[in-house]
Amino acid sequence: MDLKWSETLLRASGRVTNPLDVELLAFNFPKLNFQTNRETLLKFVDESQLGVSLPDRINITANASGKLDDVLATINLKTDLGNILLDGSFQNNERLAFDADLEVDQLQIGAILENPGRDTVSFQLSAKGSGTNLNDLDAVLTSSFERLRLNGNDYSGLELEGQLKNGKGDVHMWLEDEFLNFDLLTKLELDSIKSIIDLNLDLKGIDLYELGFAGESTRAKLQLQANFTGNQSNFDLITSLKDAVVVYDQRTYPVGSLDLNARVREDSTSLTIESQILNGSLRSNTSPDSLIVAITEHFKQHLDELDSLGVPSGNITMELDLSIKEAPILNQVLLQGLEQLDSARIKVDFSQPEDKLIASVDFPYVKYGGTEVDSLNIRINSNNENLDLAFGFLALNSGPLAMDRTNFTGELQQSRLYFDFNSFKDEEK
Repeated sequence: MDLKWSETLLRASGRVTNPLDVELLAFNFPKLNFQTNRETLLKFVDESQLGVSLPDRINITANASGKLDDVLATINLKTDLGNILLDGSFQNNERLAFDADLEVDQLQIGAILENPGRDTVSFQLSAKGSGTNLNDLDAVLTSSFERLRLNGNDYSGLELEGQLKNGKGDVHMWLEDEFLNFDLLTKLELDSIKSIIDLNLDLKGIDLYELGFAGESTRAKLQLQANFTGNQSNFDLITSLKDAVVVYDQRTYPVGSLDLNARVREDSTSLTIESQILNGSLRSNTSPDSLIVAITEHFKQHLDELDSLGVPSGNITMELDLSIKEAPILNQVLLQGLEQLDSARIKVDFSQPEDKLIASVDFPYVKYGGTEVDSLNIRINSNNENLDLAFGFLALNSGPLAMDRTNFTGELQQSRLYFDFNSFKDEEK
């Protein structure tokens, strides 16, 4: 088969047997070739929507044979912005098996993503494995990075390797560089019902300025440990960050420890965070997905007239309680304009049986960039009939602008929002 249109060419030779029977369908294409250019592709795709810059020339040669559950293929992509070669096989019938070799040669990521900081990459990656399921999966992963340039730095010393035996093993990634030095070890026990993933990251040093992530001299180090047990819908997650230090403008700021624990089940969600800045918890009697749906449906009854007469169904509840405290790492590094922050609090109570949501946000005192706000508060009170909003403060001072007690209130009824504004000078409205 030969097809040609403008600068585009498609050539293929091969055969397909039993095309109408998925189980018996087989194919053999010893030769596939596709050629085109950027000018032709732009007639069908929009680079701005894709977020990439297409190569001027594209040439793909390939061959493939087998069945839908037993495939052997080679794909060779050549462009003026780099080349990619994939040679592999995949089998998924009575036994799962894969064998793939990926070679990326002088791929100009920076030009494709229109981000000069990404530059060019060249590497080889090989993966091979087999097993009847995750429990007895054997796999080996090896890599070799010849060129990996990011923001002007070469990380070709990056090492990545992994090995599994009967679903158990580890994946190891490490790099020793002047601006980035880390060791990441992930231990795996794979299972379709209950997998265990232990992650240990020793970030011995990172220079955020040299890597292009900070505008001023900023370095950091930390140790992160995380344990995941379960599956996508039912799992326990324990995360601990310790020995974290940030060096900013030649001054050292201890970050302190951070502990994040989560327990997710189909009938419950529990989340707790403890750190120098943020502390709090979330409790619910359902899964995160169901909770999001329930809260969304609660607000939809005020925004959509068709849902405004809906009767609450279900027994989902949620309690959220968070506190925010000032710390040197917050006001001297992350938010340099923050001069003072008294302990703030955020609370949300949601009850689906009562069809109500009550939320409060309180910042007793904030001074940021020369602007002072005294007793800032936000209130949301929502039920099946009304959605009431309130925002106010006791005082606001920002240069020539000075305001005493001020309140904004709003009420959403039948998809219409009504606002009221009140401001006082002493006791005069």
